[in-house]
Amino acid sequence: MTKDYSLRALNEFFDYLANKHLLNKNTVQSRKGAANKILGVLDEQEASDLTKLDLDLVFQRFANKAGKDYKPDSLMVYRSRLGSALNDFFQYVENPAQFRPSLKANGSATAKKPAKTIRKADEQRAEAKPIAGTPTPPMAMHASSPGSVNVPVPLREGVTVQITGLPADLTEAEASRLAAIIKAYAMA
Repeated sequence: MTKDYSLRALNEFFDYLANKHLLNKNTVQSRKGAANKILGVLDEQEASDLTKLDLDLVFQRFANKAGKDYKPDSLMVYRSRLGSALNDFFQYVENPAQFRPSLKANGSATAKKPAKTIRKADEQRAEAKPIAGTPTPPMAMHASSPGSVNVPVPLREGVTVQITGLPADLTEAEASRLAAIIKAYAMA
C-alpha cells in the first residue's frame, strides 16, 4: 500500500484526530485552518505530496500573497500550527499503529518543524528572495546555517522584515527572549 502525503490526506488526518479525540477539537480546527490557508498557495501537483515541499518557500509565498491581511504574530502562529500538523501527519503516515500526537507537558500542541521539512529545506537551501518592493535587510544576504529557517515578517504596508537563521527547534523561552529584544526597539 502506498503512503499518501497529499493535502487531501492531511485533511482526512485532521478529521481522524478530532473524531478519535486524539487532540482537542479546537487544536485540530486551528491547525486545519492554518494548514489550509498556507497550503492554499499550492498547485495540484505540489499538494499531491507534502513531503516534497520546502516549507520556508511555501510560507514565503503565502506571506507574499496574503501576509498584509494578518498581523505578524498571527503569521507566526499559523506557521507554528502548520509545522505541528505536518510533523504529526508525517509520523502518522509512517507508522499509524504507533502514532501519538506531539504534546507539551501542559497538554497543548507542540510547535516543532517537521523533520522531513527541515531535511528538505537543508537539501534545497537557497537564499530567500525578498518580497517585491522591500529592501533586502543586510543580514538576509548571508546564508543560514543548516537546521535554521528564514522567516519573512510583514509588519505593515510596504515593510517586511526577514528573520534569518532562526533555529528550527526554537523554544518558547528563546522566542520570548527574541520578542523582548525586538520590543526594546519599538518607538512609543
